[in-house]
Amino acid sequence: MPSGATIRKNAVTWTNAKGERKTGKLSANNRVLVESPYWQIRYWDENGVERRESTSVRSREAAQRILTQRESEVERIISGVVTREETRRAETKSKSLSDLLEKFDKKQFAAGAGRLPSCSASSSGKSNSGL
Repeated sequence: MPSGATIRKNAVTWTNAKGERKTGKLSANNRVLVESPYWQIRYWDENGVERRESTSVRSREAAQRILTQRESEVERIISGVVTREETRRAETKSKSLSDLLEKFDKKQFAAGAGRLPSCSASSSGKSNSGL
């Protein structure tokens, strides 16, 4: 339950760290449920621990593919084909530098830091700014 939250019937209202007013529904086990446009997945890792994560996709089919990928990773770890660290490294290697910088920028901005300078290409193909 968020600190400072008010509950009326099954509706929960609170103000987040950014000062934004948020609302959600109170579940039967006193968890706050917040609607999201993105699908969530749930699976159990190689240690039997339940994992939940946002897929950051709006399509059920795309979310199902991500869930299948996570379950496949767990099976490969359990069978000894790979380790958890190897799957993390492979996932990071498959992302472009711009994707990683964008993710870092969003995380820093959410933590209250400023934005990174943007890098964009001009019509001549030369960079207007750089890192």
